[in-house]
Amino acid sequence: MTKEKFTWYDLKRFCDNLKPIQLGYEVKAWGDHKAFTLKGVEQLEDDFIDLSGEGMEPVSFYKNTGDEENKQFWEEWGRDEPILAFKGEPMLIID
Repeated sequence: MTKEKFTWYDLKRFCDNLKPIQLGYEVKAWGDHKAFTLKGVEQLEDDFIDLSGEGMEPVSFYKNTGDEENKQFWEEWGRDEPILAFKGEPMLIID
């Protein structure tokens, strides 16, 4: 099953149709020229942005830190930064 926008609902519906033996298999994934093994899942405890350009960072790193440089960076640049992943959103942990 492939879709442009694959949701957790789609994943649940797919898994509901697996046989019990299949549910015991290690979870693996693949894409263009890469493959990985799923190591876990977590629910995000913060909103995440890519303000530095080096990957997703929690908003609290900039807003609620004691570091004045980070706070100033947030005030100047972060307010308009799009949220890439929202607090409470489930995320897969890959290897």
